[in-house]
Amino acid sequence: MKKRDQAALERVMQKLATAASRRPEEPALSEAWRRRVMKDVRIAAARKTIIPIENNGANAFAGLLFRFAGAGALIAVFLLIYVTQFSPDVFGETARLVFEGVLQVLPVEHILWS
Repeated sequence: MKKRDQAALERVMQKLATAASRRPEEPALSEAWRRRVMKDVRIAAARKTIIPIENNGANAFAGLLFRFAGAGALIAVFLLIYVTQFSPDVFGETARLVFEGVLQVLPVEHILWS
């Protein structure tokens, strides 16, 4: 260090020491105040680490929906193949039941087991 820098550093240190000696007494802080301040500090730190995301049922359902969409589509394709190959007149029978008795109550079991 240069002599000039050393002298400037000593002047700064002297002024800091003078300011520290003139400092008034610290106010008496209660234990409740300290607990409240520490609680606020912890809450502020926790808020910085939390990722703001809406974690509700709709998001969980959407995640499951996309996870199982491929399997659902595959099952739908197999059911379509099964219906068209092994029960050839299901569509015609269902249409006949629906259009034959439009004003009648049509039990679901009758459609399913016909």
